[in-house]
Amino acid sequence: MNIEKVFLTTKDDLVGFYRGWYRFNHGVLYTLIFAALTIVGAIRFFTDAGSENLLLAFIGIAGIAFFAWSPYNMSKKMITQNAFFKKDITIHVSPEGLKQETCSSNVFLKWEEAFDFFESKNTIAIYISQAQAYVLPKRVFTADETAEISSIIRSSIIPKSKKWRKTLTTAILSFLLAIFVLAQIGILILSHIL
Repeated sequence: MNIEKVFLTTKDDLVGFYRGWYRFNHGVLYTLIFAALTIVGAIRFFTDAGSENLLLAFIGIAGIAFFAWSPYNMSKKMITQNAFFKKDITIHVSPEGLKQETCSSNVFLKWEEAFDFFESKNTIAIYISQAQAYVLPKRVFTADETAEISSIIRSSIIPKSKKWRKTLTTAILSFLLAIFVLAQIGILILSHIL
């Protein structure tokens, strides 16, 4: 199987990539933390009416807004400021690896040299480090080609990142956040009953 496609990277391609990147790098955990701050701050504000509780809720809302808005902002900056994204990119996908050609570069990445991969609804990101990736927009491939590329990547790339640590850390911190929020609600309920 050899697949070759020529395309221009769009803002939507990068938004899909950055959304996946945030999820891949603890974005969900940070959103949960800010959501907990918002909930606790709002509950405490409406029951105690303290200004520090309003500030807590505001910080939570600002944090959630930041993580929701960042992929769009980063994508817009990348497309407008980086000349690389204004030129055609040719991608060759084969069982041996990924070849990317532009008017100024020609790079071949063997699958075993890849750091990790992440597949989202709109993109497939093949990481060469924790912060750099080749972004393959699914819009340029047929459904069969996308399935075949995904299969090759899943069987060829052995992730070097510690995904299990991220998943375990996220689960533990999410559990602790839930306990914290429930404890705050319990304290508020008990303070009004007694």
